[in-house]
Amino acid sequence: MLRIDPVTGEDTKIKIVTQGSSGPQSLLADDGGVFVAVSRDKALYRIDAATETVEKLQGEVFACGGMAKVGQIVWGTGCFSGPWVAGFDTQTLQPAGRIDLDDRFGESLALVDDRLWASIAVEADEAGKLVTSRTALAVLDPALKSVTRTFELLDGGGPTALAGDRLWVVGRAGNTILGFDTADLATAATG
Repeated sequence: MLRIDPVTGEDTKIKIVTQGSSGPQSLLADDGGVFVAVSRDKALYRIDAATETVEKLQGEVFACGGMAKVGQIVWGTGCFSGPWVAGFDTQTLQPAGRIDLDDRFGESLALVDDRLWASIAVEADEAGKLVTSRTALAVLDPALKSVTRTFELLDGGGPTALAGDRLWVVGRAGNTILGFDTADLATAATG
């Protein structure tokens, strides 16, 4: 990983994993540092923002998809590792459980108005081609470790981002980008 000074352009290399391992696959920042998921290590790392020291946290497999932090728990998607979202408690340094997504894989997570949303889909290798189907947005309840609602989409299942009071979702099946008003999502989640 590289830390790049935005003023000078100088970079500092920060070694996360040993040579020969797969590299970082997703990042999540908070005030104290950066969490880095490396699926082949089956670990979550934390880079301290002040000292740039790296700490390997033991826990669930966090794969290629996004992460979100709810309280002291970092939640990460399983991607092709499994159809679930896994939690890791950053204070106790212990696994915080899983949220089962049935047969769908989670690609990305977003925290919208204190609700955890997952972009999910069924993805299968059909004759060497990755086929995406049954895309949806799912509202997750980390406290109950369950899916509370699922909203089927014609497209979706890809990475998410919050910008301009919208949750943006990449559509993997039709090469689209979908935008959902966060106020509408809040109403739909409780309705």
